[in-house]
Amino acid sequence: MKSILSALIFCFLLISAGQAQEKTTVAFTKQRKLPQARYGMSYASDGERAYIIGGRNSRHQNVKTIYAYDKQVDKWLNLTSSSKIEPSVYGSAFYMEGYESILLLGGVSNTPKRVLLVNELTSYHLKTFQTTILGNNPIAAKRQCAAYNSDKVYIFGGSTSMEKER
Repeated sequence: MKSILSALIFCFLLISAGQAQEKTTVAFTKQRKLPQARYGMSYASDGERAYIIGGRNSRHQNVKTIYAYDKQVDKWLNLTSSSKIEPSVYGSAFYMEGYESILLLGGVSNTPKRVLLVNELTSYHLKTFQTTILGNNPIAAKRQCAAYNSDKVYIFGGSTSMEKER
């Protein structure tokens, strides 16, 4: 009896796994290139647009521009805020449903004389295109991960090493 039950459970798991794989497909389509080449940027999506924030340009300078890709018009829109936004690289970002905002945290800010971890938690409002500093990041780091769920922010990982950032 035990072996029959084990065999049935195994078959159920095998069939379930097969069905899950059958329903999962990923398709990639080429879209327009960013107007300005960059790397180390923060990115988020509200389900309608993809947002690219900060990063470094091809001259290895931190930039503060914000672009949104609108798939309906197949264009990158420049949404750079008139508010102060710290040019940073290797930060995190995510869309906060219900607030119509993207939360920016972590990363590295640098000038020719200094390199600093970004300590502020900044909200970028998608309707007003304004930024608001919400407070300090309790775990300031670069390349950290963050998630938002049920009005809670979860921050984990990252590095506080400043090596190779100049």
